[in-house]
Amino acid sequence: ITVNGDSKTDTVDSSFGRCPYFLIYETENESFKFIANPYQDSQTSVGASVASLAVEMNAEAVISANPGPKAFNILKDANIKIYHAPANTKIRSVISAFEKNELNQLEEYIPYQG
Repeated sequence: ITVNGDSKTDTVDSSFGRCPYFLIYETENESFKFIANPYQDSQTSVGASVASLAVEMNAEAVISANPGPKAFNILKDANIKIYHAPANTKIRSVISAFEKNELNQLEEYIPYQG
């Protein structure tokens, strides 16, 4: 989950590639950890780098407000499910919605609407 801080009380960040943190959530045991985004301040191909990181980490799904087209294609090609969560939504709400299968799974890239 692309998030704007390293606390359970934080929210989904509006950016995919430049979000400050990732929340790695394990559905099997409900554990989680926050990872600082190593690409946040990179100059180019930030979204693609973050998507490649998700592939390397064997992610099964990504939840974000705004994966760009390159990132979207990398994730889809790796068979990683992509879910939309509105920016500024509380992390706990997003996890709850995910567990209830209430998040929209994105099948095709949709440009960010703000």
